[in-house]
Amino acid sequence: PPRDTHTRTRMLVTLSRRFLATQRPMGSIRLTDPTSKSMTSSSLRFVFLEGGAGIGKSSVCERLARMGYVVHFERFVDLCAQYPRLDPKSAAMSLVWAAHLVQRMNAIEALFQRDPSLVQHAVAFFDRSLFTPMIYSRAASSEAVQFWREIAESVSAAYPTSIYLCHTDERVQQMRLAQRLSEESSNVAREIRHELGEDDEAFVRRVDAECAALR
Repeated sequence: PPRDTHTRTRMLVTLSRRFLATQRPMGSIRLTDPTSKSMTSSSLRFVFLEGGAGIGKSSVCERLARMGYVVHFERFVDLCAQYPRLDPKSAAMSLVWAAHLVQRMNAIEALFQRDPSLVQHAVAFFDRSLFTPMIYSRAASSEAVQFWREIAESVSAAYPTSIYLCHTDERVQQMRLAQRLSEESSNVAREIRHELGEDDEAFVRRVDAECAALR
């Protein structure tokens, strides 16, 4: 995998363009059969970028937004700050985040139905997917894992969706996470990132392994 952030971003943007041109998956996970009737050229499609913290998903989404695509950013830390009574690692906080994501999907679909030209190439990109709560669970029971999997699969059955797993060099990832924490201006946000394990190298590796297991 490329170690240079610019190279990695350029590579993923190129893959996104290829996806738009071919309607074929650019990653290792596919939740929707591209031959199904729901995946016609006139249908709105939702593309989710998945992977651990510091992989580069937000950088790619920022680039796609500058290119004119509809993009939904994760903003989990900001959302946690809005619900200070909820533990950032709790199932309740994950449920709040997941609800916001589905609401955003519904809003984008309404926008597309009102005027398809407002959603470039009939595709919307999302920073993370509904598999994130399952991936990040530190000690989830098998029932909890199945709960989040069923939610993700039920949404993918209702909407044309694809999930793409992003990768980067581990050293680049560690550098990005350290830089993110050092540059975080808000003490509240810094503490939330700490609680989420962004400065815990062992946990970050475990998350990466959980992401790889989705293949």
